[in-house]
Parts: sequence; C-alpha cells; structure tokens
Amino acid sequence: MSVISSATNIPRAAVDHAFNVLRDWLGVGWVLRKVGNQLKPSQEIKNEGDKWEINTYSTFKNTHVEFEDGKAFEEKTVDGRLVQVILKF
Repeated sequence: MSVISSATNIPRAAVDHAFNVLRDWLGVGWVLRKVGNQLKPSQEIKNEGDKWEINTYSTFKNTHVEFEDGKAFEEKTVDGRLVQVILKF
C-alpha cells in the first residue's frame, strides 16, 4: 500500500488513477505511465530538522532527492525533464 493511501485511507486504485492523471498532465508518455504503474518501488526517507532525503529503488530506475521543507527545488523526472517542486510536511 502506498504511503498516501495508507495515511488517508484512500483506496489504492483511486491513488493510482489520480497519479496517472497527474503524470498525463505533466506530459509523461503513455508507455512510461504504464511501466510506472507496474513498478513496486521501495523508499528510504530520512529527515533531519527541515532537511529531507528520499531514495527510491526499483527495477527500472533508482532516484535520490534532497530538499528543505517548503522550499522550491528542481527535480529531474524519469523521462529527463526538469520540474520545480515544493514539498511541505
């Protein structure tokens, strides 16, 4: 179960559908969305004050992101585009 669905009691299918719509809106191609739907990545999340580090591991690709709570940062998507992200916990 994903962190989002387990934390909010939203059914996994609804979370998957919403994420698929978001990826479509961001311009992620159909094939990459279908591959992404099949992955079951594991995540390692570390927090020290306002600094966060998230490592995601899958058979397709591993990613590493570091950011500060509430501050904008650039992240590279799986298909190579740069997007600006703000995460607030």
